Amino acid sequence: LIGNDVEVGANTTIDRGSIGDSILKDGVKVDNLVHIAHNVEIDNHSAIAAQVGISGSTRIGKSVLIGGQVGIVGHITIADGVQINAQSGVSKSIDVKGQRLTGSPARPFREHYKMMATLRKLTQSQNKFSAIRFWGTISGIKEDYFIVYGINKDELNGRKYMYRYDL
Repeated sequence: LIGNDVEVGANTTIDRGSIGDSILKDGVKVDNLVHIAHNVEIDNHSAIAAQVGISGSTRIGKSVLIGGQVGIVGHITIADGVQINAQSGVSKSIDVKGQRLTGSPARPFREHYKMMATLRKLTQSQNKFSAIRFWGTISGIKEDYFIVYGINKDELNGRKYMYRYDL
């Protein structure tokens, strides 16, 4: 179902719903080369840039802005007013209205850029690591802290890590 004042760009695919309908409500703008899978519902006045892939049964709220080349997994909900930066990967529901996300996996802007700054500081430090392993984050009272571990070449022999940044 397509509402009033909806624009759909060239080579965009909107799959037919398998259980319910795929719905683009009033005022939705979809750029070229977008794939919208089965049973997706996009609420009023949302905008989607080129080369976005939205997997099945996803619910997108009102006035959501999605940058180019974003990938969104299926069976999730994105709250009203959310902004997703280009080339981000959305892997879980976004419940906070108006939240701004970037990266893959998509994270709040502030968290993502703090993590990048921490990584930059580590790579420019006096320590000469061969790789850096990310352990996770700790939520602090005033700010979040990122737990990382520098690895020397001797420690890398025969080891494989799920998250590793080679220098």
